[in-house]
Amino acid sequence: MRPSIIVGFALLNILASPATSQELIPRRSLEVSIAESSPGLLGQLCTGERLFIRLTYQSDRPVRFRAEGYAAAQKMIASARYSISPPYPVGKGEALVWISFHRSTAIDEIRIAAFDGYR
Repeated sequence: MRPSIIVGFALLNILASPATSQELIPRRSLEVSIAESSPGLLGQLCTGERLFIRLTYQSDRPVRFRAEGYAAAQKMIASARYSISPPYPVGKGEALVWISFHRSTAIDEIRIAAFDGYR
């Protein structure tokens, strides 16, 4: 029996910097959820097989996304390939990301990283 993938979200570079005494910068807002995946979120991806993940989001600033695979709490970096995410606009919307590996890989967790769309 294959393990299910635990889906988590990593929010990176999306919160505002601390305010200086001269200015007050509001906290940034981002909500993300997984709407669908293809193939399903199972633990094994074959060599070169892409796992596509359709996201829904609501953000108060442009945002980029990336899917990251983990196995036994270790990020699978060496053999991973990721989609290049365009900046998605402010408001409600959908985004598509994918991840694949150069060799057959078992993963037990997918994290969706979110980045400031301005960078």
